[in-house]
Amino acid sequence: MEKCVVGDPGETPLLTTGGGVAPGLLPADVADRLHEITALPFPLSPYRDRVVAADGTDPSGLPARRREIVAHATGRRSARDIAFATGRGLHPVTVEISRMLGEELLEIAPLATASSFSHRGLPSLRPRVAAGRTSGKEQHWTTTPWPPNCGSSGRTSPG
Repeated sequence: MEKCVVGDPGETPLLTTGGGVAPGLLPADVADRLHEITALPFPLSPYRDRVVAADGTDPSGLPARRREIVAHATGRRSARDIAFATGRGLHPVTVEISRMLGEELLEIAPLATASSFSHRGLPSLRPRVAAGRTSGKEQHWTTTPWPPNCGSSGRTSPG
């Protein structure tokens, strides 16, 4: 990045947006999607339930989108995590995972797998600075230019 300008009204944006979505439509759409998820043959929580490939699942015979889900189903990722990792929407990934659970290609990860921590057993990191002391490099929101590292904008807070 070579230049950052805040609040320059003279330039036309390269990408303009349409009129947007009426706020009243969003809650109804979300309610419809949540109802659809609870009505699935194998309902799951897209944020809480972690999934893992079932024993004997051979991803080579699956379509590409399902192979991608199986590859990310490590037992430590939820439908939300998998959707983010694959760049797909949460709702379609949740529906597909539910179908795959019903077809026994995936299963809900056991608690021991889902809650495992990759650094278990390692000693904790030592504090970099002794308690009560500072390094002198801290920035405070009232004196730091906003956005950070973009020159002067006249603003000193994110508000």
